[in-house]
Amino acid sequence: MEEDLYGRQRRLERLLRESRPLMKDFVAYLRLQALSTARQLRHLENILNFEKRFLRKRLECCGLAEFKKGFDKLILSELDEDTKRIYRTSLRKFYTFLLESRRSRKRTWRRILKFINGVKFRETEPKIEQITEEEFTRMYEAADNDQMRAMLSILYEAGPRSGELLTCCIKDVVIYDDYAELNVTGKTGQGTLILIRSRADLIRHLQSHPLRDYPEAPLWYMWTRRGLRALSYGAFRMRIKRLAEKAGIKRRIWPHLFRHTAATEKASFLTDREMCIAFRWSTNSKMPARYAHLAQRAVKEKILAQYIDGHILEQRKKQRCWRCGEILHEKVKYCPRCGAPTSYSETYDVAVKRREADELMNVLVQHPRVRQVIFEVLKEIYGSDPQQPSSSQGRRRPTSEAADSRPS
Repeated sequence: MEEDLYGRQRRLERLLRESRPLMKDFVAYLRLQALSTARQLRHLENILNFEKRFLRKRLECCGLAEFKKGFDKLILSELDEDTKRIYRTSLRKFYTFLLESRRSRKRTWRRILKFINGVKFRETEPKIEQITEEEFTRMYEAADNDQMRAMLSILYEAGPRSGELLTCCIKDVVIYDDYAELNVTGKTGQGTLILIRSRADLIRHLQSHPLRDYPEAPLWYMWTRRGLRALSYGAFRMRIKRLAEKAGIKRRIWPHLFRHTAATEKASFLTDREMCIAFRWSTNSKMPARYAHLAQRAVKEKILAQYIDGHILEQRKKQRCWRCGEILHEKVKYCPRCGAPTSYSETYDVAVKRREADELMNVLVQHPRVRQVIFEVLKEIYGSDPQQPSSSQGRRRPTSEAADSRPS
């Protein structure tokens, strides 16, 4: 669903129609490597762009000297290091494909592939200015409906990919006492967003959703001539852009910038493993280390205030309770009005640990020996019929507030 959301399949088919037959074989080779449509499209675009912009010749026909000149133009271009690194990966895959599927010019291709493998790029951190709390507040206040406010809150807090967010259904939402969970599916499979600050906005959106009684209905929607449809990526991106303009924000705001902002914030209190879980990255991803480096910038003020006379540590604005909005005094651990924990990181940590405990319990109860022990204990408690516990011993259910969000 996510790939159709961006129209990648249509773009790939169009490029293949306009390209030479060799490119169709190259894409088929990438498909056999279990690469997604998005990756197939990216590698194909990189090969075609490199030929047109830097080489001005077909890659399979050029020699080593010609390739080096074209690659040097790529190195000297204004593209960032990450983009150049992806170009290198695409070129490596293309020449590997040629060596495995074609017989002529293998010696030249091996020399070019050896040259590509020897090229190094320096690691760079993202040069992106994250969304400030003031900018988010202005966009939130400029939103004129519950759906847009809920989407902004979730984007700012959890930083999901656009495809993960826009493919959610009503059934993917679970509401608990202190937080909500949103089950998502995207680039790296399935995952769960833990929502604390955006919980109330999500509940209000569910209450006003025209198809709230249908679990398979899209969570985010738009009205078209044919009726209610799932919100498309193009419409979503345009709404974010217009909302930023309405809020008076001069710089460009796009959906993925929210993910960058959320990752930078959470890197200050989550471990690398927890970051991979929270943002659905692979376990060997380099992204947690990058965002941990960005989060360390907040240490600068504390160090300067400690060692330089007259340097004043930047004071934060008055803290408000994330649940009820009550103004909180310093060193208060719980809101005096609603009792919610004042530390967002502690609440998030509790939610993560609770979910890990639930997953561990689900694994344990599948083991025959564990099930036998549970059966014996229940038999001691309830006598001869352990299958019928009293109503007071029932399992924990979502709160009544969640039930109110889906009225019958």
